[in-house]
Amino acid sequence: MPNLTPTVKKWIGGFVVLTLLLIVFPTVIAWRMQCVATAMTREISAPLADVSAQADLRLTKEQKSQIRGLEEKYQKEVCALCERHCAAKLKIGELLQAGRADDPLLLQLGREVGEAYSASEEATLRHVLAVCAILTPEQKTVFLKKVAGSISATCPKEFVR
Repeated sequence: MPNLTPTVKKWIGGFVVLTLLLIVFPTVIAWRMQCVATAMTREISAPLADVSAQADLRLTKEQKSQIRGLEEKYQKEVCALCERHCAAKLKIGELLQAGRADDPLLLQLGREVGEAYSASEEATLRHVLAVCAILTPEQKTVFLKKVAGSISATCPKEFVR
């Protein structure tokens, strides 16, 4: 390359990589974006996203390895549920836009949205329990405090009786 600054070289390199990714891997990128969106919208994503990397838990190598396996399984399951949830919501939007508000399919799709959301919540709680089974009592206390705060963070306190 001619005399370009390191910043310009990095920008050009990044642009080339991004262009290749957009041309060669559009399906992979779409799937990855969907999974990232899933993680970003989950109210407990922070404490569950990469538990194995959380320094304050002081995990052993064996615990990290076990938890990484759980995390991979959990992410795959939640991404699949997110796909189901979003597909049904998008179809609802299409029906409503087409003026088909009286279509019985709307209620079926509404049930599918609810079932996918419910299954996602159950998967999350199963994951929490599976992680807890690997942790020591002290680690479990730290982990559960993080998870509890995140789970309840999105719900207004006035709804609690």
